Amino acid sequence: MPLTITEQFVLLAINRDSGMLDSRLSSKLGFYLAASGMLELLLSDTFRLDANDKLTFNPSKPPAGPAYLGWIAGKIAKSRQPASIENIIVSLYSWNSRTLHKRVFESMETRGLLEKKQRKAMLVLHFTFWSMQDDVRQTLLLRLREVLLEDGAAGPELLSLSLLAAHANILQPHFSQDEYARIKQRIAYLETKHALSGVPLWYSKMKRAYTEALSSGLG
Repeated sequence: MPLTITEQFVLLAINRDSGMLDSRLSSKLGFYLAASGMLELLLSDTFRLDANDKLTFNPSKPPAGPAYLGWIAGKIAKSRQPASIENIIVSLYSWNSRTLHKRVFESMETRGLLEKKQRKAMLVLHFTFWSMQDDVRQTLLLRLREVLLEDGAAGPELLSLSLLAAHANILQPHFSQDEYARIKQRIAYLETKHALSGVPLWYSKMKRAYTEALSSGLG
């Protein structure tokens, strides 16, 4: 079953032992869900970047895949176009983060990738945690290992996921200290040297949006 970049990001972000989201994300998960979802739409040609690096809707390519991608596409299509990637990401993160989070996790539950569970603490509080198909995540980690530690070919999907996961600091728990040091070097190389069109540009825009979100007090 093919996984979207957003789904792969979530699988990496959940702690295997606790079933909780990585604390490094804090309140910023919505930002990364918005950024990865937008990238999916760019790679599928639902949206295009014009000569001025502005986003325009491509009506001949309706969004395919999980329903949350259609929801994101609808939000973008209703905005004034052409629009900047940074403004769209910040808008999705600031006003629609909870809805996007709900739609992504519900989709992953429906697809059998996650199962929601709850436990009590001090007989009062209920904490939500997640169980997952560990073989699915192990397959994902093997693919990342091939690209980031064995210099394998990085297609648009894995390159994008690697950059996004590194920016969110959720790769480190999955690798040893020595491996992670090598991975950081590899990602720095991929970010600056990779010839795949669109991904490096998207990533630079995403980082700018992240900075704007923090400076506006949204992070």
